[in-house]
Amino acid sequence: MEKYKLPVPGEIYRHFKNKLYQIIAIAIHSETDEKMVVYQALYGKYQVFVRPLENFISKVDEHTYRFTLVDRDHLDNHEEDNQATSVKENRLDTIQKENAILDEPFYYDNSELIQFLDAKTCQEKLNILTSMKNQLNNNILNNMLISLDLAITDGTLEEHFDILKDYLQTRARFEINRLR
Repeated sequence: MEKYKLPVPGEIYRHFKNKLYQIIAIAIHSETDEKMVVYQALYGKYQVFVRPLENFISKVDEHTYRFTLVDRDHLDNHEEDNQATSVKENRLDTIQKENAILDEPFYYDNSELIQFLDAKTCQEKLNILTSMKNQLNNNILNNMLISLDLAITDGTLEEHFDILKDYLQTRARFEINRLR
């Protein structure tokens, strides 16, 4: 396979069918250790998808990659591209309202996110979540929701926090921490 730049969180890629997607994370399959790409559509309902990295960077034919990196300047300078214009107007407004940054990949201290992901009980996860409430952004919160197989819906950061908190409180209430 030819040399291909690995996707980085925050980058935008164009699918060969001409739809735009933003990289959320590179994940590791828990059973096979296969690298997976977690990415979000920049159109419609902004659904989140996962695909094996090898498949993401593969070619669909001899000359066409499945996904190609989009130059952000290209998005800003080509107004005739209706999809890019729509994404630029709609998605940028949404992301700016949510306090996220589209102009550069998001980087954050993920030590608390890692603690959350490594926590063995829902009560531990709940404690970590509430302790970092003032430091949360949509990227961290979305990763927490994804890790619990919860759907990312439209809404504010506060609404997503409340959904996750309620979920963890319910799970913690019924969690069994002892052997029978």
